[in-house]
Amino acid sequence: MTKNGKMKKLIIMSMVASSILLASNVDGLKIDQENAVERTQLNSVKISQGETEILENAEVLDLTISKKDDGNLIEDTLINTTGAVDVAHPTFDDEPYNINNRKTMITQGRTTVVDGKMDSVNIHSDSTIDNATIQAFGLDTLEIDQGFTLVQGHGQELTNAEITSDNTIANVDIEGGYGSGTKIKQGNFLMLDEGDASKADDINIDTTNIIDGGKIGQADIKQAVTQLTEGAVAENFDVLQHNTIEGDTEIKDFSEISQGVTSIKNAKISKLEQNVNNVISDVTGESSSAVDSKIKQADIYVRDNSDISLVYDSHTNTIRNADLVDSTVTQDTLYASDGSIIRNFTQQADNSVVNVTADNSTIKQNALLINNSTLDGRESSVSKQNNEVRGSDLVDSYLSQASIVIKDSKVIDLSVSEENRVDDSSFRNAILTQGRLAVR
Repeated sequence: MTKNGKMKKLIIMSMVASSILLASNVDGLKIDQENAVERTQLNSVKISQGETEILENAEVLDLTISKKDDGNLIEDTLINTTGAVDVAHPTFDDEPYNINNRKTMITQGRTTVVDGKMDSVNIHSDSTIDNATIQAFGLDTLEIDQGFTLVQGHGQELTNAEITSDNTIANVDIEGGYGSGTKIKQGNFLMLDEGDASKADDINIDTTNIIDGGKIGQADIKQAVTQLTEGAVAENFDVLQHNTIEGDTEIKDFSEISQGVTSIKNAKISKLEQNVNNVISDVTGESSSAVDSKIKQADIYVRDNSDISLVYDSHTNTIRNADLVDSTVTQDTLYASDGSIIRNFTQQADNSVVNVTADNSTIKQNALLINNSTLDGRESSVSKQNNEVRGSDLVDSYLSQASIVIKDSKVIDLSVSEENRVDDSSFRNAILTQGRLAVR
């Protein structure tokens, strides 16, 4: 190797060593913030308000981020994507805007931990979009993300964290392109790893998510969706979630709505406690019928050899004053598969469907599905299930209340108290199943 070659190699090694040594260390940081966009027109934009990033082996101790006045606010604003961007201009930056994959993206109150460590964290971030028109055209996509927490990378840690977010979208006209449509996320939490397991300990998440009034095009709406996947390890995970869609909100056909849904894949959680309240009410207007749509409330999926201790402090799910066509509704489904173990299973679930018209649709309230897995009810109390359908009409439809299916699995000391009711309703050419148990 030449002298110059050795010198280049030495410089490169020095740069790598420096990048490791220069990882930041922060002990004690307080931020009080307000971010506002008002009475503004924006075209082909990426908006980020109140974003926190802990990256590249950085370590942060004692971090407090609190909202000031309105927190993150977008109000009385027009946001659209028309493709009217001069991509040939020498100053054009292709990173936030790619002409081949155009997106209008709005991010409010996002917290990201990638390859970093955070301890003693208190984040209170409120995000509001009010009285706004947000549109994408053609193949353009539209994404709105409020109060998202991401933990991923190699050996990252999040400990002793209090994360509180109130996320509101009100009085809006939102329309995505005909490609991927509209994606709205409020108060979601994602934890995964790409090497060493992600670790979370003593995590308290308190999130309130509201969509109130307005028109939303073909939509994928995720309110308080929690995902712990790919080797994640969590201890003492406490979740309080309030999710509401109401107030004469129009949601167009072929939509998917998830409220308080938890997905656990190849993960270990010593204790997961959930207190969830989900409401979908007064979904009306010209697109009042949820055609070929899926609505999930407080569903939990445990798969791929996960090991979890699961306690429902309280689950309350309500769908009121809505029409369903060729659609599926699930309320409080627990599905365990692929050699997973659920310990200390305790449940308090109250599900109601009130004043709903269902045509060629499926409604499932409180389904427990255990496939090639173990459900251990020792050291836990009785699981209580209260399911009600009232003042509703079902035509060519299927209603299931409190179904338990156990296949190639082990269930230990599970005690269940069920109360299933159908009142003041009508069924025509329909199937009604209450209190079904199947073991095979």
